[in-house]
Amino acid sequence: DVDQDQSLRQLGRLVRRVQAAGMIAIQQSSGMRSGELLGIPSDTREDGAPACIEEKLVSGGAKYLVIIHSVTTKINEGMPEAHQWIVGVKPNLPFGKAPDVLAQRAVDVLIRIGNLLKTPNTKPEVSKSLFLSWGAHSLPADGSTLMRLNNGTHNEAIRQFLAHTCQKELAALPDD
Repeated sequence: DVDQDQSLRQLGRLVRRVQAAGMIAIQQSSGMRSGELLGIPSDTREDGAPACIEEKLVSGGAKYLVIIHSVTTKINEGMPEAHQWIVGVKPNLPFGKAPDVLAQRAVDVLIRIGNLLKTPNTKPEVSKSLFLSWGAHSLPADGSTLMRLNNGTHNEAIRQFLAHTCQKELAALPDD
C-alpha cells in the first residue's frame, strides 16, 4: 500500500531527526568525538534507567554530577579504554527529583526509540548499541536490518538534521 509506505518513510525520517537531535545534545554537553558517542551502550539497570548514566552526589550532598560512561581510544595509543564525561549538574532537592540534564534525557529517549526498533532478530552486537541505522529509508520490519551507526552515517544524520531544521539560517550564510 502506497500510503502505508509513505507513512513508514515519514516515521523513519522523524525517528532519524530525533536521533540526530540526541546526538547533538550529547556531543554539545560532553565534547565526545564521533567514535566515543557511537560507543555509548544502550543497556539499562533493573529500574529501567540508562546504565551508561551515573549521578554522583557532590558538594556535601548539595548537587549531582551527571556522568556518561563510554569508551575512548584517544588516551591509550588507540586502545579502547573506559572513560567518563561530565554532561551536567543538577541540584539535590529536598523534595522530589530535579529534571534530567539535556544529555541524560537524550540518552533515555534514544534507548526508548531503540527498544521499539529492536527485536529478537536484531544482531547481538547491534542490540547493545544506543545509535542505530537501517537501510532503504524505512523502518525495519523485524529488526534484522538494524546496524550500528558509523562515523559516516553519524555525520550524515547531523547534516540532514541541520539542513531540515536550519534551512533559512544555512541559506543566509555566505558561500565562503
